[in-house]
Amino acid sequence: MGEPAVTEMRLSPMSQHELRTTDEVVRGQQARTLEDFTGELFMLDPPRAVAESNEISQAANRRDSTFRRLLGASDLVSAMLALVATAAFTHTSQVYWSMFVAVLFVVPLGKLAGLYDRDAHVLNHSTLDEVPKLFMLAMMTAVIAFIARDLAVIGAPGIGTQQLVFLILAMTMCLCTGRVIARFAARMVSPTERILVVSGSEDCDHLRRKLDVSPQIRAEIVGRVPIAFHELPGGHSKVLGEVHDLRRLVATYQIDRLVVIPGNRNPDEVSDVVRAVKSIGVKISLLPRLFDAIGFAVESDDVGGEQLMGVRDYRMTASSVLLKRATDIFGASLMLLLASPVMIAAAIAIKLDSRGPVFFRQIRIGRRGEEFEIFKFRTMYDGADRLKVDLDHLNETQGLFKIEDDPRITRVGKLLRATSIDELPQLLNVLRGDMSLVGPRPLVPREDVAITGWYRRRSSITPGITGAWQLHGPVSMPLDEMMRIDYLYVANWSWWSDAKIMLRTVRHVVARRGV
Repeated sequence: MGEPAVTEMRLSPMSQHELRTTDEVVRGQQARTLEDFTGELFMLDPPRAVAESNEISQAANRRDSTFRRLLGASDLVSAMLALVATAAFTHTSQVYWSMFVAVLFVVPLGKLAGLYDRDAHVLNHSTLDEVPKLFMLAMMTAVIAFIARDLAVIGAPGIGTQQLVFLILAMTMCLCTGRVIARFAARMVSPTERILVVSGSEDCDHLRRKLDVSPQIRAEIVGRVPIAFHELPGGHSKVLGEVHDLRRLVATYQIDRLVVIPGNRNPDEVSDVVRAVKSIGVKISLLPRLFDAIGFAVESDDVGGEQLMGVRDYRMTASSVLLKRATDIFGASLMLLLASPVMIAAAIAIKLDSRGPVFFRQIRIGRRGEEFEIFKFRTMYDGADRLKVDLDHLNETQGLFKIEDDPRITRVGKLLRATSIDELPQLLNVLRGDMSLVGPRPLVPREDVAITGWYRRRSSITPGITGAWQLHGPVSMPLDEMMRIDYLYVANWSWWSDAKIMLRTVRHVVARRGV
């Protein structure tokens, strides 16, 4: 019996073309569409392009000008107040003459430090991020003031350390306070910044949620443009058009800022989109997902014209660990001393309100996965932890156990939670070394076992009473989002980042935002 015959089939050129994969066709369409889009923007008649860009950016320019002028006026007034206060409290009347000379340098020095240009490029106009630069500005202005005084008053006594230190501290405080007021006024008189997001649906929805929980940012997402051509509509954000319609969309919807979230797109393609939209004349913010892995503490490195990013080691150096621990001991001791009357009053109120111990003790997971016992003022009825299983169906948070109106909370407990007084006993954990003032959230064992992969790195640093996760979202934040924030906190740790978190925690507690 012979072998079966094999029929050889040759495809015609047309058949071969039709059998190309759909993916290749789509990629070709995307490339041609992107090429047409970038060509349209780059080859636009220059006078017409300039005219359109100027018209589009008028509203944004007015907003930026308002911020710059109010900040400049605030810095001038703040410097004058600091110098007058120094003259009054240190009895150095000669400072009055040098005040005029020193004030002339405040705005130019601030301009050189970039203190008037940053607001135009960011959504979050935070004064706290500028404190180191404002401190340096105060130091330089103080030195100029005292040099001018010595030159003007011949035979005047030497300048003491007391006057110099007082002036630097007074000017730093005045500059910070003045800028907070100036930015508040600028936000009130400026229209809400209108944002058009160039991204996928999930990334746009994520950014919208972040804006919703950031009341200090006056911005709204008008709609979305898919970064991938022929993407199917989805998500909660309205799709206004495609990338090649950006110039028309920006003008039609009066867009102030484009936020580009590349996702997993080809880097060359994303670069073309960014270069193209820069010619439209609106502000651009870029959210690269690369920073989810490396954090934001990177150093730029110029190697023969190529920009490299130096990524910090995830581990803390021995000196950093020592500095953080010294800050914890000093801060916790001082806070316990100041808060002792409040803690005594809280303990008495708990005992009078319901039966049970004053302190609530619970096992938490600390550094390197080690267990420790956390201390809090009891805010629930005694034995409430055993009822958690019965209330599990009311849980409002994915991965964590949170109920907004928890029936187990006592009357005094509601007050203690609203003012965050229930957290004060954790200062004892800080002195014992179980916790830090700032750090990742300490989880109970059943929540900690859900942490996997790279997010386990959060256990390489001591957990904290407060942390970045408390300041970047509501109490009902999902576990995976909290883990991402904790991971980035550890990756970007610095002493100043801890100081900012502590200061912002005070602001949140005063505003009763449920930290």
